[in-house]
Formats: sequence, C-alpha cells, structure tokens
Amino acid sequence: MPFAMLCQAWARYRKQQERLDKAENDPESSSIERRREQMIANKYWSEVMALAGRFGLTASDRGRLSLPERKQADPFADFLSQGREAKRG
Repeated sequence: MPFAMLCQAWARYRKQQERLDKAENDPESSSIERRREQMIANKYWSEVMALAGRFGLTASDRGRLSLPERKQADPFADFLSQGREAKRG
C-alpha cells in the first residue's frame, strides 16, 4: 500500500509540474496563478519525499536503515554441507 501511495504521489507531482510549465510559458497567466501552481507542486513533492523515505530512496534515509548483520562464513560448516551434497549426487 505505501508503495502504491508513492507512485500515486509521483504521478500527481509530474502532472502538476506539467501544469506549472504551461502556466510559466503562458503570457496571459498571472503571477498569482503561477505561484498557486508552484505551491501545489511543492505540496506534492513533499508527499513524494516523505513516502520515498520509507523505502530508503534518499541518501539520508538509507543511512538510517538498519540491516541484519551478516553471519561470517563457517568454513567447517561449508565443508560438511558439501560432503552431504556429494553423497546425494
């Protein structure tokens, strides 16, 4: 569900950016209208970044992720498991 929300927020942001681009290139649009479009785009961008953080998609969020420690390989256990596989094969 959160990933779907991220995708939806990204789609809304992209659509709003298109509207903002049109408003900026339209000589008849007012500065108030362009400012409004920018504020909406900023709101959607905030949503995207908040949701992206849940997936570790930003550098600062990746730094906060805690991963389980890797167990060091046990050569003796590897040797024993190879012996079992050789007997089966």
